[in-house]
Amino acid sequence: RLISIHRGGVGYERLDVPALTDAGIMLFITPDAVRRPMAVVYMTFILALNMRLLTKDKLIREGRWAEQSHYQGWGLVGRTLGAVGVGNIGHEMFKLAMPFEMKHIAYDPYLKPEAVADVGVQLVDLDTVLKESDTLCIICPLNEETRGLVGEKELKKMKKSAFLINAARGPIVDEAALIRALNEGWIRGAGLDV
Repeated sequence: RLISIHRGGVGYERLDVPALTDAGIMLFITPDAVRRPMAVVYMTFILALNMRLLTKDKLIREGRWAEQSHYQGWGLVGRTLGAVGVGNIGHEMFKLAMPFEMKHIAYDPYLKPEAVADVGVQLVDLDTVLKESDTLCIICPLNEETRGLVGEKELKKMKKSAFLINAARGPIVDEAALIRALNEGWIRGAGLDV
């Protein structure tokens, strides 16, 4: 029997590898398997949020064509794309974002600047990425360090015009705080696929 598990799937760190081996099961770790598809998810959210795609779709479906001009969206050129975590998926997202001419910043305490130089990412501290990002993408794994990493305090540091995108794991962002942030206008919006 063969089993292939990517990092975003089942927590392979909890698998009993010796038991799998004894049972004749091969385990493959394939971290690159979802790199491009997940980077595309982030880019889709970036474009949909900044271009107000859902609002425009709703207006068209309701036959309110003339109102579209009131919802032009926000351009990406010159805006700041930030990330918390720049592993395989984050690196690929920044690569896909390069033609949009945004400033790229990220917080990742495990990387050296040369690891992200090819995609124009400036590594900064968490406060800086929170305060300066126009779109902030959460792309880190869920572990004890990152559980609840983005809560009320962090959301209040973000620009009122900023978007938060989380396609990593839900518990990295405090859900109740995010709901308050959206309802009370601490940030402009959010894209979630968790």
